[in-house]
Amino acid sequence: MNHPIDPSLKHPEFDAFWKIYPRKVAKQAALKAWIKAIQVAAPEIIIEGATRYATDPNRHPSYTAHPASWLNAHRWHDDPMPPRELSKQEQLEKDRIEAAKRREIEEQQTAEFFRQLAEQKAKASPPPAGIRDMLRGISRSSRE
Repeated sequence: MNHPIDPSLKHPEFDAFWKIYPRKVAKQAALKAWIKAIQVAAPEIIIEGATRYATDPNRHPSYTAHPASWLNAHRWHDDPMPPRELSKQEQLEKDRIEAAKRREIEEQQTAEFFRQLAEQKAKASPPPAGIRDMLRGISRSSRE
């Protein structure tokens, strides 16, 4: 049983890169590009760049570079992508998420307000006995 040894076993950092990178295509080509890339840059630097690329909010999934292309172009040096205009669907989704966050904050603030109100009521001392009669007497005398 001659099974070829998985080449990624010789490059454990490649596995870390592969897990982070947002597009999982052409793994063998990516491994070849990885082997060339680590000749000019430390694996940690490449992985850090891949993390920035994967988490860049301006990266559109449809336009994500293949990992081999990204490595061959030394794109770990790239600046963050410029902001892009959102599609109608993306804008609606963003608005929905922001509205849900605002709603959650308002609900938390409301709950905190009523909790504090209940706490104040619990701490408040009851009015003195007979205060209502005294106030009614003052009210009647002022009308006269």
